[in-house]
Amino acid sequence: MTKKHFLLLFLLLGACASALAQLTTGRVVTETDNKPLSGATVENKATGFKTQTQPDGSFSISAVKGQTLTITFIGYRSEDVRVTGTPLVILLSVAAKAGDEVVVTAFGVKKQKKSLGFASQEVSSKDLTRERSTSFVNGLQGKVAGLTINQSGGTPGAGASIILRGIKSLDPNSNNQPLIILDGLPINNNSFAGSVLPSAGSNSAGSSEQFSATNRAMDINPDDIESISVLKGASATALYGLEGANGVIVITTKKGAPGKLLLNLNASYAWDNVTVYPEIQRTYREGFNGRLRFNADGSPLRFQTYGPPVTNEPFYNNQKDFFETGFRANHSLGLSSGNDHFTFYGSLSSISHKGIVPGSKLDRYTFRINPTVKLTDKITITAAATFISSESVKPSSGDKGVMSALSFHTPTFDVNDYLNADGSMKVYSPGIIDNPRYVGIYSTLKEKNFRTLGNINFSYAIKPWLKLDYRVGGDFYGENRTRIVPGPRFPGDPTVLDIAAGQGGYINIERITYKDVNSNLFITLNKKFSKDWDGSLMLGNAVQSTSTDYTLNRGEKFAVPFFYDISNTANLFSNAQLTRRGLVGAFADIRLAYKNAIFVNITGRNDWSSTLPENNRSFFYPGINLSYVFTDLHPIAPSVISYGKLRLSASQVGKDAQPYKNGPYFNAAAGFPFGAIPGFVLDRELNDPNLKPERTTAYEAGLEMKFFKDRFGFDATVYAQRSDDQIIRVPVSVPSGFDIYTTNAGSITNTGVELSMNAVVVRNSRVKWNALLNWSTNDSKVNSIKEGIQEVVFYGGERIVNKLVAGGSAGDLYGRKFKRYTNGQLLINANGLPEIDQTFVKVGNAFADWIGSIGSDVTWRNITLSALLEYKQGGDVYDVSMRNSIRNGILKTTENRYREITFNGVKADGSANTTKVFLDDAFYRSENNFNGAAEVLLQDASWLRLRNVTLSYAFAGKWLARTRVIRGANVSASLNNLLLWTPFKGFDPESTSFGSGSNAFGFMGFNIPNTTNYVLSLNINL
Repeated sequence: MTKKHFLLLFLLLGACASALAQLTTGRVVTETDNKPLSGATVENKATGFKTQTQPDGSFSISAVKGQTLTITFIGYRSEDVRVTGTPLVILLSVAAKAGDEVVVTAFGVKKQKKSLGFASQEVSSKDLTRERSTSFVNGLQGKVAGLTINQSGGTPGAGASIILRGIKSLDPNSNNQPLIILDGLPINNNSFAGSVLPSAGSNSAGSSEQFSATNRAMDINPDDIESISVLKGASATALYGLEGANGVIVITTKKGAPGKLLLNLNASYAWDNVTVYPEIQRTYREGFNGRLRFNADGSPLRFQTYGPPVTNEPFYNNQKDFFETGFRANHSLGLSSGNDHFTFYGSLSSISHKGIVPGSKLDRYTFRINPTVKLTDKITITAAATFISSESVKPSSGDKGVMSALSFHTPTFDVNDYLNADGSMKVYSPGIIDNPRYVGIYSTLKEKNFRTLGNINFSYAIKPWLKLDYRVGGDFYGENRTRIVPGPRFPGDPTVLDIAAGQGGYINIERITYKDVNSNLFITLNKKFSKDWDGSLMLGNAVQSTSTDYTLNRGEKFAVPFFYDISNTANLFSNAQLTRRGLVGAFADIRLAYKNAIFVNITGRNDWSSTLPENNRSFFYPGINLSYVFTDLHPIAPSVISYGKLRLSASQVGKDAQPYKNGPYFNAAAGFPFGAIPGFVLDRELNDPNLKPERTTAYEAGLEMKFFKDRFGFDATVYAQRSDDQIIRVPVSVPSGFDIYTTNAGSITNTGVELSMNAVVVRNSRVKWNALLNWSTNDSKVNSIKEGIQEVVFYGGERIVNKLVAGGSAGDLYGRKFKRYTNGQLLINANGLPEIDQTFVKVGNAFADWIGSIGSDVTWRNITLSALLEYKQGGDVYDVSMRNSIRNGILKTTENRYREITFNGVKADGSANTTKVFLDDAFYRSENNFNGAAEVLLQDASWLRLRNVTLSYAFAGKWLARTRVIRGANVSASLNNLLLWTPFKGFDPESTSFGSGSNAFGFMGFNIPNTTNYVLSLNINL
């Protein structure tokens, strides 16, 4: 079915539903100044159907004379209005009671915010889509206290890591990202790096650093999202069991509303540029030791940029000129309509993204339909189906990728002059340095993904106090990946890519099939015991079945040049993996409330996991939380303190092992089948037969306050969470016959503070000014690992290592420092040079000391100016590409050369150094005197950035009324990541060299840089 057919189907369904409806129209405005309220909820109490007001305050809803409409809007008193049969004008007054707003919690259950005994934070659709990003994950940056998002780069479709309240699992391969819930059911957010490397010839740390693997959360169309609730602590997520151990992000999508067909059109166009660049030296050209360099036969040997001074030679800022201006076009159409018995919401969206690296791109198409059928007054069925089709071309990053080649490339040769007349790679240093542009265009990964998300919800109101809900849904996707690296045209071809030289080029073909089926069944009882007491009980179960089928076929050494097919390769390799996992859970949630002011919640869940040994696969974890709204029971200066609430919680949540860690397994043996005889060998990894689940025990306290009729408020949280029985892989002695032993070992504690503040700075008939502040800090401590195990290495580079040791913290970085005298002064050797101590010591930490953001929205008449300023204090980063650029004499750091200096320091006897040394390439390239020191390699990545500034204009309703078609229209200009102030000397340090989902932090430089975005958007409601 074509896109046109989909659109016609939408229009036909909407027209049919609209024809069945009896409409009541009206406007919702403020009582004080008669200003329209956009986004107010209008509900027909008789039918339960809802709609929202347009930018001019207008609405239409299916309702007949005599029925009652309830109008609600956050910050205003709700109103009940009787339908008269004529257009209504409804006035809302300010100062709705704080805490009465409804938020979405576990399993999509809506609760009063004041009843929650744990921290949660909400992000509205408007705030989420303001920046018009391709992923809703990017829209969360800076808007939630305690949430850290690390981009894996500026490649179209690049993933992002999400961390809530720190790392909880010590194993480098563990998942530390939160669970994502879409309309009550979990969806996959994994990023699969796969296998994109040859059998030999690469120094890469692994496939995760090569192509910025996409995390599947980006498949969700941001325009389909109504709101997001971020549930941070274990008390908030305990009912999700194992899946919610790292926190939960709950997404509620848009639903249809009764009334005539409503259309929402969005179009945005964005231009992307690299935010900041490293500063290069402009004094010296290519060469070595101050001279041009030649081979024995007299031909030029151009490698380093330590040659003579530049005279009349052209000079290129390749670190900047290599990147193009990226472009994104985003279009979406949303439709909504219905009547008292049937409503639907549907959407179509498309994204076309051309990247900043030549040849990189992403095209994504999304189709969603979400109908609701009210069979009777008691039975409601809601269904949703989303289809996503995407294709991308990603440039290689990591070792021997684009940024690696660029870090070596001399500024006296144009990086964009990359092709010879015969189509081969044009390089100034054949066989040594690749041309980055050629790498970006010809050494790529092509991905095709088709994903289906579907669910159906059945709700039966058996009695006014008894309700049954059942949900079942699936997440299915298939992904095809093809990685091609061209081989040499002839033996000894000097223009072949470095990564292809040893294997004669290669092709990797990967196929990934993912299936995840979930169901939830729960029954809810609500009971009012007396005037002051009421309570509820929810009992339920959850069942999940997941499988991943992965196949890899790799061919190496192309026989015929330029024919890049696996049938044209001499050496073939293949691999297949089938991974299955099952999970069953049963849970209970008991709530007791006194005078709608004191709330006690007790939760419990038992899980049965297929990934743990039979004796330990069943385990239980409890939780309790308290909410005390003291201002409802004991008003304290109500004109000053309008709302006050105290929260306390204690809970536990578990986490199981990765699949196939519950017994001995066999793998296919190398060299088999031998003839017709297959061969298998015992896996070299031994698993503990008594393996237990990880357990996180969390305590949390919070205080929420609002003052001066909600003009100012804050939400402060302190928490402590300890994760024990860590499931980690530890090395064992070779004579045992195994390499790795997976067992329970180690414990880590995270403690932190989160603060959110909001203020209505100005609120009158002409101007509204709202401000929001988020601030958070998280400290972690590794309490223990395992007896005999000194450390767990997340990433073991040669110069900077990310590892955990007992007494240390998550994100600790280790390196070698300059030798120092007893008084701390630099120790200078007999040659007049500083020396590097070869012992690895802690030199920094990848995580910030604290993160804060300030947001502001100012509205004057129909004009709104919003901005988000974000600050990160601390966090150290090793720029891998910077080291290469220093070694090759490209960066400004190396411009001080070919002269004598005296290093400020002391000799071994403590006397002042007086020895003069000559600075040349040997010094800057030296691993022992300069280029291996942590003080040189590791940088402070603190920053202050203007995350977003948006200027929007909502067209006046009186103008639009003349069209008789357009109900609302808004145009905006947005600048994202516009300004960046940082001591870091390189590209934007917010990104990471490793893909999303990696636990190795503190490394960058080989990833495609982050970008600044300039966006123009148009929104029209019909």
